[in-house]
Amino acid sequence: MRATVTLIALALAATAACSKPERDQTHKDLSASGEDLKGVAHQVATSPDWAKARADLRKLGHDIGAATRKGGAQAKVETGKAAADAKTSAHKLAQDTRHATHEAHRKADSSG
Repeated sequence: MRATVTLIALALAATAACSKPERDQTHKDLSASGEDLKGVAHQVATSPDWAKARADLRKLGHDIGAATRKGGAQAKVETGKAAADAKTSAHKLAQDTRHATHEAHRKADSSG
């Protein structure tokens, strides 16, 4: 976009410095170039190849999104399992510690 604006500004500056016939010819050339660009842009916009490329990119985006959501769901399940295992291990360790403490007290009471 900036290049187009710069090109037009340079063309206008060049046109202002030219004689009337040169300005008319420059105007015709620029108009023809604009029409050519318009035609090319229309061809690109309506090209089946570009339509297929856009559809392929859209499908790729959907596939990446689906894979990301699936991976996130799997990670959530695995994290939940790991948290449950850690909780179970912590409770078992606490129970074993309480049991060992009670045994130590019981032995200390019976010996002393």
